[in-house]
Parts: sequence; C-alpha cells; structure tokens
Amino acid sequence: MDFMSKVLSATDVLHVDITKVKVKGVLNERAKKGKVQGILPYGYYRDENEMMAVNPEEAEIVKLIYDLYLKGWGYRRIAEHLEDEQVLTRYNKFDGNVTYKHPDGREITKAKKDMTWNHSNIRNILHNKVYIGERSWGGIQQPCPAIIDTDVFNRIKYKIDIRQKKSGKRSDHRYILNDVCKCGRCGNRFTGRKSGKYRHYRCTSVLTRGNKCGNSYFDADALNTFIWQRFFLSYNLYDLVKEHLKNNGTSDKVDKLNLEVKKLEKSVSSLQKERQNAIQLTIKGILSENDVAGELQRIDTGIQDTSIKLKNLTEQLQSYANSTDNLKNIKSDFVSNKDKVSFNEQQELILKYIERITIDYENPFFKTTIKFTIPDMESEVYYIDRSYRLAFYIIHDQIIAWNFTGVENINIRRFRKLVKEIESITGYIFDE
Repeated sequence: MDFMSKVLSATDVLHVDITKVKVKGVLNERAKKGKVQGILPYGYYRDENEMMAVNPEEAEIVKLIYDLYLKGWGYRRIAEHLEDEQVLTRYNKFDGNVTYKHPDGREITKAKKDMTWNHSNIRNILHNKVYIGERSWGGIQQPCPAIIDTDVFNRIKYKIDIRQKKSGKRSDHRYILNDVCKCGRCGNRFTGRKSGKYRHYRCTSVLTRGNKCGNSYFDADALNTFIWQRFFLSYNLYDLVKEHLKNNGTSDKVDKLNLEVKKLEKSVSSLQKERQNAIQLTIKGILSENDVAGELQRIDTGIQDTSIKLKNLTEQLQSYANSTDNLKNIKSDFVSNKDKVSFNEQQELILKYIERITIDYENPFFKTTIKFTIPDMESEVYYIDRSYRLAFYIIHDQIIAWNFTGVENINIRRFRKLVKEIESITGYIFDE
C-alpha cells in the first residue's frame, strides 16, 4: 500500500471514529426520551413513535410461562409444551438465518423458521425484569409497560432460588466432578444425574429433542473413584506435578512476562491518548482530517500490533498465575488422610489441579482425558473399560494397566481381550 492509500485509509478510520462519537450521543438522547433501539424482548414491539409497546398475543404467552412455572413446571417442560402447541418463537416470524455460538466455541447457523423453544428461552423470560416494567439502556433507566405483576415475578424468583439450593444439596455428595467434566464428542457439559438407583455422568445433549451426540453414560461412582484414587490417594498427581515443575520452573518466566506486560500496557495507553487527542482536535475543527490522517494511521498500526502482543503475554501470564514452584505447598495437599476428607475439601482439591476431564466412549473403552491447571503440563489419557475395573494408559511408548483399588479377580480371558483392543486402538504394545 502506497503512502496516499495509507492516508486515505486512515481518513476513513477517522470518519468512523467521529461518527461513533456522534451516534453514541444520539442514542443516549433517544434513550432518555424513552425511545427504544435494538431487538426487543419477546412480548413487545416498537410502535409508530418508536416507543416500547406490548404485543398482546405474545404477552399472553409470557403470562402462560409464568403461570406454568408457578404450578411447578420446569424450563424444559414449558418449552416442550409450547413446541407441542406450535407457539411461534420471535424468530419464526422472520425470514433469513441466525448465527450463534455453541458452548464449545463453534458458530452455528440456523434458519430463523427452524428456531425452537428451549430451556434457555424460558429461563431468560422468567429472569428478565423488563416484564415488570424495569429496563435500562447504556445505564439509562427506561420505563416500559409491564406484563407481569411484581408480586408474581418475586414469587418466581423465590421458587427458582429454592430449586437451585435443593438441587445443589441433592447432588453434592454424588457428583463431585460436575464442574470439570466435558463431552469429548460435542463439547457440552458432562453432568451428574440419577436414574432409578443408578447415578451417572452424561452429556447434556441428551436433554434436547434433537442433535444428541450419542456419547455413553459413565457410572458416577466409578469416575469419582478413579479420579480420586488415581490422582490424589495414590500421590500420582503429586509426582506428576513435581516432575513437571522440576523440568519447567515458572518463577523466571513470570518475572519476565510481568516486565513485558507493564511495558506494553504503558505503550498502548500512550498511543490511545495520542489518538483521542487527534480525534478531539479534528471534531473541534482545530485540525483538518488531512492534517491528522497520516499520524492516525501510524497510531492505529502501533495500537493494533502492541495490543496483539499484550493479549498473548497476558494469556501466558494468567496461565502461570495459578501454578507454583513451591513443592512443599503442593505436597501439603496430599499428606493428610485423603480418604476421609469432606465433599467440599475434595472438590477444592480437584478444581485446584484439574481443569477439565473429557470423556468419549469408544467401545469397549471410555477414553478419558485429564487436563491439569498447571501451565504447560501434558494431559493424561486413560482408556477405562466399560466394566470399570481397568484403566489403560501409555507411558514411554508402552501400555500400562491400572487396577481400580479394591477390585480383584480380574478375568484373565477378558483382560487379554481388552489388551488386544487397546493395542489396536493406540498402536502401542502392552507392558507385561
């Protein structure tokens, strides 16, 4: 790009920035007058005066949702009822597509006519204070017509809080890994659930009407036992952390990163001040756009380059912030009698050292990948047989079998069959 092109490009950027300043002011003035902008919540529409008004048809659906929840219906049951009654969502009334992010980070595009009611829609409606006449935009309060009485809204909030508290009490001693388990197929959460007398972890995709990933359930007691015994009672995790920190000390890295981050933050701050001054001088008419275009282009390039470097360094620093080189402190987490600790103590230890457990069933094994919170530490991969007796893993290019504590009398024929299966899957040889 030649000099003139750069100048023209910088001029365009300046136009955009000046326009943003003016547009923000206009939007704030509109908000103060009660005029609305953006997509309105379900149950409302924008009238001819650009004010928020109640959509009578949709308002009845909102009232129905609140009424059903007060009767004891859950989010999903209400959503399924609306689908069964063929109640249109807001998007169903329009053509085109809508794009949103899946929990695993993927972007998903759907036709608006195919959008369905789901538990998130229902939850958002039950939590939104706009339905009792409270709305704000950019920090500016905007009175709006209410659809639900404040008393009803507060009763709903109370019921939701009670349900959440009861739910936590039911599952605490059962599903200690709820916060770290992920599905290895679709990226959804892998959460605890009771079915009859059985308790298991399963992918939350099973709760949807379609798009179930097909991953298998994992016995909750078996997974809890494996993680706790393998990494905490056996000191295996301590040994792994010790070896990792021995070979990858982080203190020097953190000090260097901190210095670099401070330098870059100072540089970005200085460039941003220069940029703001240039824009203000142009808005006031002291300088012409041509006068500042070249300088603005230089500043923008500097901000962009420096911000990228700062982001990368900050991410590195954050990853190291949760680790420590003090092996004595790490060891103190493993010296007490860990088979008698409380649920909260177990969960605190697990969350401290385990970032994520990914589960994917590959018949006849659950491929279980454990990612640790220690920066740069390699994940551990285990193949747990579906009878929950053996866990195979690879070390030094050889397959090792780990026996669950207390499990005896492993069938030799089945054991040999499992060995052949794991050798076929991994390409490694079992260590006799």
